[in-house]
Amino acid sequence: MQFSSKESIEAKMGFALPADYVFFLSNYAGHESFLKENYFVLWDEAELLSLNEGYEVQHYLANTLAIGSNGGGEMIALQHCEDHRFQIILIPFGSMREKEIVIGDSFTDFLKRMNDGRKWFD
Repeated sequence: MQFSSKESIEAKMGFALPADYVFFLSNYAGHESFLKENYFVLWDEAELLSLNEGYEVQHYLANTLAIGSNGGGEMIALQHCEDHRFQIILIPFGSMREKEIVIGDSFTDFLKRMNDGRKWFD
């Protein structure tokens, strides 16, 4: 297993991770939980690169880093947009060519939406 760090993730991806997500990585060793009705798993920093390589995320989705799962076959990912902002998306693991669903305009927004009880597909 390849262990990753913030620096190795940024080097591989070619962009700096957003500060709110870096704060999460620095303070939590992954996370598995329900927020209201939504179950999710956010992967540990050490396994991010190996999981992304295993799922071939960058082969299908440029500028996208998978960061977890909803436990129902969809990947939660951080997508770096052309205007240098980030959004959190939900997309099926097995069909990454499908249209993604934006589930947050930032990592913090994603967590707020989940805490407010918004469902995955709202």
